[in-house]
Amino acid sequence: MNKIELVVPAGGYEQLKSAVLAGADGVYVGFEKYSARAYADNFDLKNLERASEYCHLNNVKLYLALNTIIKENELHGLADFISGILKRVRIDAFIIQDFALLKILNDLDCSVPVHASTQVNIHNSFSAEFLKNLGIKRIILSREMTLEEIKKIAEKDIADIEIFCHGSQCYSYSGQCYFSTSVGQRSGNRGTCPQPCRMKYKLIGNGNKWKSDQEGYFLSKCDLSLIDRLPEIINAGVKAIKIEGRMKTPEYVAIVTSIYRKYIDIFYKGSNYPVDRQDIFKLKQVFSRKLNNGYFSEKFPKEIISFRKSGSTGNLFGRISGIETGKEKKIMLVDSEMNLKKDDILEIWTKKGNERIKVKNFLTEDNNNKNTKKIKYRIETNRKIFFAVGDRVFKYFDKGLEEEAAEISDRKNKPGHELNRNTKGLKNSNFPIDGKKDKNIKNDIIYNDIDKKNEIYRRISSIKIRNSVSLISCSPSNIKEIIQGIDSAGESAENGKGIRINLIYDLFNADKKSYAENSKKSINEFIKLSSYAAKKNIVFYFLTPAIIHDDDLNDVSEAVNYLIGNNFYNFYVSNYAFLKFFYDYCGKTEKIFNIILAHNFNIANSFNLYELLREKPDNICLKEVVFSPELTVEEVSNAVVDFYGKILKKNNELVLPLATLYSYGYFPLMSARVKYNFSGDNSGNLFLRDKKNYSFMIRSDFSENTIIYNSKKHNLVSETAILIQGLINGFLIDARLLKKGESIFALNSFLEAVRINRRIADDYFNIARVMKAKKETEKLTLRLLESEYFKDFTKGHVSKQVI
Repeated sequence: MNKIELVVPAGGYEQLKSAVLAGADGVYVGFEKYSARAYADNFDLKNLERASEYCHLNNVKLYLALNTIIKENELHGLADFISGILKRVRIDAFIIQDFALLKILNDLDCSVPVHASTQVNIHNSFSAEFLKNLGIKRIILSREMTLEEIKKIAEKDIADIEIFCHGSQCYSYSGQCYFSTSVGQRSGNRGTCPQPCRMKYKLIGNGNKWKSDQEGYFLSKCDLSLIDRLPEIINAGVKAIKIEGRMKTPEYVAIVTSIYRKYIDIFYKGSNYPVDRQDIFKLKQVFSRKLNNGYFSEKFPKEIISFRKSGSTGNLFGRISGIETGKEKKIMLVDSEMNLKKDDILEIWTKKGNERIKVKNFLTEDNNNKNTKKIKYRIETNRKIFFAVGDRVFKYFDKGLEEEAAEISDRKNKPGHELNRNTKGLKNSNFPIDGKKDKNIKNDIIYNDIDKKNEIYRRISSIKIRNSVSLISCSPSNIKEIIQGIDSAGESAENGKGIRINLIYDLFNADKKSYAENSKKSINEFIKLSSYAAKKNIVFYFLTPAIIHDDDLNDVSEAVNYLIGNNFYNFYVSNYAFLKFFYDYCGKTEKIFNIILAHNFNIANSFNLYELLREKPDNICLKEVVFSPELTVEEVSNAVVDFYGKILKKNNELVLPLATLYSYGYFPLMSARVKYNFSGDNSGNLFLRDKKNYSFMIRSDFSENTIIYNSKKHNLVSETAILIQGLINGFLIDARLLKKGESIFALNSFLEAVRINRRIADDYFNIARVMKAKKETEKLTLRLLESEYFKDFTKGHVSKQVI
């Protein structure tokens, strides 16, 4: 019987040594680029060689995490890096977010396994099967999964399943958080998240329940710990458990790893499995917020948020029972069952804030109460520190635990294992790289070759590429008003000449009650409206949600199948599950399906797109790709040039999918498996307000997930000329939170802006035409700014590069 694998983080070489010596089976590390923990020390090529040799001498696997989204201008360097590392370093698997890496490895005929990072956000079996078909060998599931959900996927034996067992938890589903880029220029998808979820916010509502402006760490989740649930995890068929923490210290890595190693071994020996209280103490002490089982037992755990404190709390030492104040010092009296040592650090939680003290002098007294094991401590503190009787005292730092970690680090090799004296293959991976294949990869990257780039622009001009303006709405009645508004504006005739209007229906944005009561009626209304709209050259699409656990797949699949049964074949896809669904379905029919890929796929480069579409049936027509909202115009343009270049090599007459950007509306910044009680708020609206007084709306979807939207509207109407010049010809309006009347105003505004600028695509090198279009767009923008709707907006990152 193969043991479950214990996979441990290492942000630097000292952490890696601690992981190995504490009993890790595998260690995952990051390179100095392309890593989701950019602020960890990480490894350069030389240190990777050193790490690989050390790991494999101790029979420990080394996994390289390259789990960020990759920009087009990084593909060349990434290909060089992969080629170089395969020649010099033995890597046991790559952990990826962006499928560009998968394409590079496939093109090199490389046999190193690829694992899908939790950043890929896999939380259902359809998505797991889609990744298996791409060649993914192991899937690190989303943290937001119950034991039963994990078990359902593991039982299908789709791929090896790995889950997180310990460490920090992001508020949002990983890979679906754009909060940090909205409040700054640093991205969780690029490894530079500044953790705005660990800051204080006020919860604001228009109704009776939330008038108090309650303040706290509403987005700060407790830390995960599944040490007491290891038997259930192993019996569920999980192949590996992972500790989070590439930003953590060597001491943290040593202590946490050694404890998980201990209990994995206990389980396989068939011993009883009560977890020692002292080990729980150590896990809490070494660094943690409040610990809990996360989502392991329930979909919406009530205690998932660490509301009071976002940092490490340690263990409750006791409460202050008395105070003695002298001229130069102050004595704090505390009864506690814990041992205290010189240089321990205590944190006192007072009404005025938290105070930390480093223990230098203390005395103990005998406790006359025989019914308690508590020790009476008299702890000397600075006289200026304020605290009161009854205040809680936490042990923030434990000197003895630091010494225990040091003992682990002083070991000579991994416990219970002999060193691997067969050094063959320890320094080199034995994966020879064909120089021709290496060169062929780079032949697909042409955006930086001015002649080849200009040729692509010329060929696109000759194709007469169309433009589109798309609008997402969650209300059939709103869609009907929009259709009528377009008609009265005389745009339907215009539409047939080059501007495609797409109306995208989001049935699943409704809360659970509304969805249950109205879904069937709404779908039938939608079908009737789609037939009506088709006569006016308006195309309808049906949106499949970004978050779909297996329990929800039936509902969504039922709706999709009902639509197909009514001869509806246009879908806006936000999750790998429905790429899998449509790829499979189209293999059984000759019907043409039209697909738009949503921003949720975080597409930032052409290689990623190639991989997503590699298994695409011929009767799926990719109409548009909504690129990552974290890219500049230039970065999107680079990716589009290379993607179009690859297509045009094969077929000059092909209809090219449009490159699209989220262009107007309140952008969804976070999706979280957290349930808010909206019943006490009369308006149904809640907001989080930050320290700068920006308010972020909170809404609930059909499966009760929380969605948090940007405080400012996204608005790119003034950038239309620049976008079209950069080969971005699709404009997406999100009407889900817009005021009545604003949807049609925004749609008509973009139609007018596109009409002004679309002739740029007839000849991208006609400077006079471009300048004229830009001036007309400026005039239009000035006029639109007089509207009540076009106030206080953001242009996102079209001109501001995300770090």
